[in-house]
Amino acid sequence: MQQGRSEKQEILVVILEARDFSHERFTEGVMNKHRI
Repeated sequence: MQQGRSEKQEILVVILEARDFSHERFTEGVMNKHRI
């Protein structure tokens, strides 16, 4: 049971990290657009 739970947590962490990364990239692109 705990193994499955930790696997789900790992997947959640990966998803959250990917979302944060894409959000950073998105804000970077917006900033660059406004800068131009």
